[in-house]
Amino acid sequence: MGKLLKFLARLATAAVALSVLACAPVIVESSPTPATSPGASARTAAPTPTPEATIRKKVGTTVAYLDGWKLTVAGFANVPPQTGTFASTPSPGNRFVKLTVRYDNGTAKEASFNALDWKMQDSAGVRRSTAFAFVQLSDELNSGRLAPGGFVTGSILFELPASEQHAVAIYESFNYLQATWELY
Repeated sequence: MGKLLKFLARLATAAVALSVLACAPVIVESSPTPATSPGASARTAAPTPTPEATIRKKVGTTVAYLDGWKLTVAGFANVPPQTGTFASTPSPGNRFVKLTVRYDNGTAKEASFNALDWKMQDSAGVRRSTAFAFVQLSDELNSGRLAPGGFVTGSILFELPASEQHAVAIYESFNYLQATWELY
């Protein structure tokens, strides 16, 4: 009986996940496949990579979704080493950085914001979640709800390799197309 209940719970979770994904707006742009000329070689061409479903921006620019939800990466900076009994230090060879973001709710409904929607990807392709450390950020972004017309600005802490010079910030939410900001 216990195995059956676990199976049914997993099945229900999968059904909910699929229904949420089915409602998400997705815009995918692709290039047309070039036509082959009549005398062309019969050799097989390399497969065309699947286009990324993402929006690309630079720091200081805003991504505006069709429903009025807007995101801005307002800043990116190193976090100076901190002192004190409980101050955290980054792992050897790493540094702490903060990403300052702004959410604007131009939709007609209350909407959620969450620091956990953000990732930092380094030049090696490693995606990092927010750093959980004892580092004081005066404007730390947490999570909450925004009324229509509301906005919130805050910073999120990440840990990156000390020599990293090509990291990108990535916004990933179930309801919106992925957005990426070049930080350098």
